[in-house]
Amino acid sequence: MSGPAALGAGAVGLTVRDLFIAATGVGLPVLFSDDVVERNLPVTAAGVSAHVSWSDRWTWLDRAALIESVWETASPSMRQPFLGSTALHGGTGRLVLTSTSVGTGCRVLVSQDTLAPVAGAAQGVPGIAAGGTLPACAGTDVPAASSFDLIGEFGATAAPSAGSSGAPTTSSEARCIADLANSTAGMATARFPYVTPSGDVGPCRGRSGQQLVDGGYTENSGIGTIVDLSPSWLAAVRSVNNATATALATTSRGAAAGTGTPPEMIVPIVVYLVDDGGRDVAEPASAPTSEALVPLIANRRAGKMQENPQSLLQRAAALTAGTQLCDPSIPGCAALTTAATTWAPTRVDVVYPETQPAVTAPLGWVLSRGSRDTMTAAMDRQASRTCAQAGPNDPICRRGYGRLADLLALMTVR
Repeated sequence: MSGPAALGAGAVGLTVRDLFIAATGVGLPVLFSDDVVERNLPVTAAGVSAHVSWSDRWTWLDRAALIESVWETASPSMRQPFLGSTALHGGTGRLVLTSTSVGTGCRVLVSQDTLAPVAGAAQGVPGIAAGGTLPACAGTDVPAASSFDLIGEFGATAAPSAGSSGAPTTSSEARCIADLANSTAGMATARFPYVTPSGDVGPCRGRSGQQLVDGGYTENSGIGTIVDLSPSWLAAVRSVNNATATALATTSRGAAAGTGTPPEMIVPIVVYLVDDGGRDVAEPASAPTSEALVPLIANRRAGKMQENPQSLLQRAAALTAGTQLCDPSIPGCAALTTAATTWAPTRVDVVYPETQPAVTAPLGWVLSRGSRDTMTAAMDRQASRTCAQAGPNDPICRRGYGRLADLLALMTVR
């Protein structure tokens, strides 16, 4: 997926196809690529797209859709429904991706789970909050600070029937999101004008249309989303662990009373994946600044300090601390906390390429073979030494975080 085909398709769309339709109003057909055309055709009950006809080739695909089709060709799972049942049980669990609303500046959460209860929802399907035309992200009833749930706000209130194309049938839902392919959900969070156009959703049942662009415009690391959603996920963690702590306090062998089943314990682990180097470079020493330059230097260094990944990692570490796992007033909580912190001394791991003489990977969707080889070698180095092996001078470990090797050690079956 990181090869040249995706960006090549986007470049053709930007410089030829999109320019041509903007100037003439006529879209160019897609030739010789049936798999690209098929992604927009209805799916039969057997799960096979209808035969590609000549008229199908004239269905308009902008450069973002062309990139999505390349992704789907490289990885067929990208064509699967984002909200489909098979998508919710993979190694990632339920995904929460981030996009940005151009009109409001809100963070847009593209989630496989309902993040906030909304009024008027059909059974098992997100609905739309009553009142207003713009999705509100400044109130107290939002899933996270300055954010709204895309599927919750713009999702159709009725699931598509089996074998249908997934298009809503009522006029008020004509521009609602019935379902998304994995590729479309991913592109909604990675639209980076001018390489790709902004994405449009709505209007939908009283909600005005929104333009969506890359989630990095609001918060580039993604850690802020984890931190801001902590009231929801941390409460669920503590609920399970409180029950486990109670079981530990009431049985000598730690088995749930009357069942013989070992109680569950949830230990949240935050993993921050970084694709650029420099994380292991020593921080510059503080030195006096000329008074004339103080406003400029102070603003440059401290203006966004509370929003940078380092500050967000500190907040994530505080949320995953042992004291957060369960209610300390429960007698079994202390034993549970000791077991968790012994098993996972660091519950925030930073995976990054160590500084080495190499060509820096460029911004974009394409990486050269040399860049990919460099990143693979960096991953191998990260996986070869835990913090205990790296020593106290490792810049990540001395801040209290783990390396890739520490994470892999936790995932090893014991």
